[in-house]
Amino acid sequence: MAVVTFGAICDRYIAEELPERHSTAKSYRSNIKNYLKPRWGDYPLDKIRPIAVESWLKNLPMAPKSKTHIRSVMHLMYECATRWELFTEQRNPIALVRIKGGSERRQRPIILTVEQFELIAATLREPYRTMVQIAQCLGLRVSEIAALQWDDFDF
Repeated sequence: MAVVTFGAICDRYIAEELPERHSTAKSYRSNIKNYLKPRWGDYPLDKIRPIAVESWLKNLPMAPKSKTHIRSVMHLMYECATRWELFTEQRNPIALVRIKGGSERRQRPIILTVEQFELIAATLREPYRTMVQIAQCLGLRVSEIAALQWDDFDF
């Protein structure tokens, strides 16, 4: 069997498996292009070791949550390689990679009072005021608000 590199798996994943949701696809593509392929692209799949990945992630200058996202995409690449029968080990090696503080926030979120929210909303022009009010009432993210269409509303 020919040697399969991690970069080849990344390329095939982008071509065949990238999620349909634009924001997810954009995030995955960015993590692959900027972090995974430059570091691991030339490595054969069976030569990448969990401790090496863990050490590399530990030294990246970013928030633990961002490192967790990169690790998750890498884990997904191995899952696809296994499904495509290009990686035959019993266990996904990235499953062993740990990221300290990966699920913790770096800062505590600021919680606005009703009065503070109203003051901020009053300073905004339309359509931003409406977008902020929707976010406050429904808990939607900016990308979710921007993607809303009339059919999404049940009048």
